[in-house]
Amino acid sequence: MKRILLATFLLPLFCLGQKIALIDRQLQKPITYVDNISMKNIEQGYFIIYEKDIEEVVQQIESMKSLVSSKKPINAKTKSIITGSTYFTSTGKNNNYNIIMDTKANMMGAFFVLSSKSKSNEENLATMDRMIAYLRSGKS
Repeated sequence: MKRILLATFLLPLFCLGQKIALIDRQLQKPITYVDNISMKNIEQGYFIIYEKDIEEVVQQIESMKSLVSSKKPINAKTKSIITGSTYFTSTGKNNNYNIIMDTKANMMGAFFVLSSKSKSNEENLATMDRMIAYLRSGKS
């Protein structure tokens, strides 16, 4: 009985961790999945998303894309949105939007700029389209 109880307590130690997708910032290299990230991954310029969050992140990017397309101001509810372990921070109105995704894992973080005030509305929408297609093509 004690052995079964001990095995039950140790079970969480034997479970696999969440897979993390390493995203090439130029969206050219295939997505790589790892069990743990290291500082080296961040230094190499990868953006990260937990595998379990990818579909929700895609949905949120589509929502942000709709907002940018409409050229409406960002309201208080959409200035900061949390999707799993990925945070979306947005500012702007008309054709000037800053939208940044930020993911934290293992006390490290990485960010990806979806939309920048320094780029045209068309360039920002194209970046969002590329990110959506990239994430959908790289599902494991």
